[in-house]
Amino acid sequence: MNNNKIFKKINFLVILIGLAFIFVGANSVNAQNLTAGGDSFETATAIQPGTYQVGSFGEGETSFYSFSGKAGQLVKIRWSGYIGITLYNADQEVLGDENGYSVGAKYENIWLPNSTKDNYTYYLKIYNDIFSELDPFALEVSLSDYYDADSKTDAGDTFNNALDVTLGDYQGHLAAEYMNSYGTDNVDYYKISVKKGVTYEFKVSPPTDGVADVELLNQKRELLDSAYSSNDGAVVSMFLTPVTNTNVFLTIKGNNYDNSAIAFDYDLSIKTSDSLNKFYACQDDYCQFVGEYSTLEDCQKENAKTCYENSDCDENCEGIIGGDLDEFDEEDTGLEVGSIVPGLMDKFPYQSDSFSFFKSFWKWAALYLILALVFYIYLAICLQALAKKTNIPNGWLAWIPVANIFLLLQIAQKPLWWFILLLIPIVNIIIGIILWMKIAERVNKPNWLGILIIVPVVGIVIPGYLAFSVKKK
Repeated sequence: MNNNKIFKKINFLVILIGLAFIFVGANSVNAQNLTAGGDSFETATAIQPGTYQVGSFGEGETSFYSFSGKAGQLVKIRWSGYIGITLYNADQEVLGDENGYSVGAKYENIWLPNSTKDNYTYYLKIYNDIFSELDPFALEVSLSDYYDADSKTDAGDTFNNALDVTLGDYQGHLAAEYMNSYGTDNVDYYKISVKKGVTYEFKVSPPTDGVADVELLNQKRELLDSAYSSNDGAVVSMFLTPVTNTNVFLTIKGNNYDNSAIAFDYDLSIKTSDSLNKFYACQDDYCQFVGEYSTLEDCQKENAKTCYENSDCDENCEGIIGGDLDEFDEEDTGLEVGSIVPGLMDKFPYQSDSFSFFKSFWKWAALYLILALVFYIYLAICLQALAKKTNIPNGWLAWIPVANIFLLLQIAQKPLWWFILLLIPIVNIIIGIILWMKIAERVNKPNWLGILIIVPVVGIVIPGYLAFSVKKK
């Protein structure tokens, strides 16, 4: 075997080793070395959720760590190997304890807290009480959002901290309960505002391997109805037609029959058989949303004022000038309608929709004017630079309206009467492309760049590029 072949094989081996290192590095790029832990709860080392590489553990070695989470966040601790890990709450009570006894096996501690607190502190104890020394291992500490009903927290577990919801479809989560318990989030409380005479349907859909236990209670915490899934995955439904406007509470419990499940995921639907409509009323001389009701009469009874089905009802709320005078009594004041009294305009401020419209109009007009001015200055700078680049005199004409068009024709070496063509719709687009194609040629750039002048955004860049790019020899 000659030296050349040996050299090639060595190169091949080096490449293979390099690729192996790259592969290992790519798979561990998200892992970080776990810092030394404390020797007690009081000296626990604070860490953030993430993936860690843990060094070797000698026999009898113990390390303590701490981290924080929110109500409704699922805590998951995962590792592999012979190491033991215990999860504690802030009161140093054991939430989960697993000790590995198999090489390569995956172990985990899981916990889903309720909303007794907004924030929680957790402790980890990593220990080796069996083997003389353990090899390094990977540790994953994760927090997953298991918030209820589109909130940023867990639905309460008491009446006092029940989660407010309205009509709609929601998803909720509970700690799985059957063979194992994975948290204190074992019941969810919801508070719903209901209207007199409207029939409501409350429907809870458990997972396919679980059953739901649902209770409906009135504002006095008295039981109105209860239902339980008849079998695994069976939907629970109940109906209510209140005799007055009030609040009700819905409580949901659940059990999973799948021992591997870590959470009881359910769907909650709150609907009405009678359609509700949005209504508006005058508040502070403006038309504002006041709620959903089945009829106009229901809205006016609850709000003790005139309700409107149209959100654009400001004209009815403007006070004396052009508005509703129901609240103005001539006999009480001794004044004729339309009389001007000092301080009265403070009570009835005049600010109509039309006034708001004009304020908005002028705001946008000012913005467009500024943008137009910026573009005009930019284009003038570009034309003046192009004139200098192509040896066209009087480049200052770029700053004068109309005159700048004649300067553009000179730069493109086209007759001045082409100005007329630029005044003709559609034709002016074609002429504009031709002009900029010619200008591109004159500065030694591809003429197809001139076509891009009609492309949105790109067309703004083209004059600057042709004016200030380096001219090729």
